[in-house]
Amino acid sequence: MGGSERQMLALIGGLSPEKWRPFVGYVRRGTGDLMRGLEALGVDPWPVPLYGSLARANTFWQAVRLAWRCRREGIRIVHAHDLCSDVLAVLIARLARLPCIASRRDLADWRSPHERRLMRFVERSADRLLVNAQAVADAAQADGTAPQRIWVAENGIDLAAFDAAAVRAPSPALPPDRGCSRIAMVGNMDRHLKGHRDLIAAAEALARSGRRIEWLLPSDGPLRAAFEAEARARDVDDCIHFLGRRSDIPSLLSRVDLVVHPSWSEGFPNAVLEAMSAARPVVATRVGACASLIEDGVNGRLVPPRDPQALAASVAGLLDDPAARTAMGRAARRRVERSFTLDRMARRVETLYETMVRE
Repeated sequence: MGGSERQMLALIGGLSPEKWRPFVGYVRRGTGDLMRGLEALGVDPWPVPLYGSLARANTFWQAVRLAWRCRREGIRIVHAHDLCSDVLAVLIARLARLPCIASRRDLADWRSPHERRLMRFVERSADRLLVNAQAVADAAQADGTAPQRIWVAENGIDLAAFDAAAVRAPSPALPPDRGCSRIAMVGNMDRHLKGHRDLIAAAEALARSGRRIEWLLPSDGPLRAAFEAEARARDVDDCIHFLGRRSDIPSLLSRVDLVVHPSWSEGFPNAVLEAMSAARPVVATRVGACASLIEDGVNGRLVPPRDPQALAASVAGLLDDPAARTAMGRAARRRVERSFTLDRMARRVETLYETMVRE
């Protein structure tokens, strides 16, 4: 249940029900959070068992099965949301003779050569490529995708639902408040590129300067144990709280002083969008769409990637200036209300759907 999955769920909820009926296929159930969200929207997902790999004959047979079901259900468009489903969607769409939308949500500079080849195949085979930021569109063009086939629909957020969740008490409860400043970082622990090690190094530098800060890290993943070990080695494990995967992010964000996002590579970071929705200033790296979301000094701070000292200095500056934090947080919220609502995103995607149906 990451950013792409949450955005897909939000999109389904934001589509006009009188125009569109969504069908969803999934290759792995995961934690079940996404399944519950789909069920709440009245969507009964279809299992697509790939058995762990696309490189099997079973992938083709699953595509045949789904193509037949698409024809039976009268489906008009196949829309995929990540690299694995992009590949499958191209096969399904060609077999069913339907238009296909592939999606790309990152700069792909961290992907393996094999994954980059798959991306180029998908982006040249699909009828349209949906991207969530101009930075991603630029990266796709650099990889050879024709600009007229790229459609930009920036991520959006349901502010009413976010605000309702923000006022609820965190569940489970957060660590006891020790009167320290509280800073959150929301980012998966599947890869190093989210910058957790830079955060830990910045936390050490701030602790050595005498700052009393509690860091809340609501996430999980295969690298969590390594990050916990590094926090112990730097003697900051008492102030960095690894909270595990949580479903109460709006509530948590509304109870911190600011948010950091030290990623090395980004498309459109949902974690930054959520922090802005909570009216919290963000210290983020100048990568991907962060620079278009955050106006340095107006609704947050931008720092170079892989630079823990710059991260620590910006955090210290904001902690020393509560008035600036409040002003930046309010400016961040206004920016979301103006440009990044769920309705705006859904209408943009619906325009693409309508265009493809006409074509």
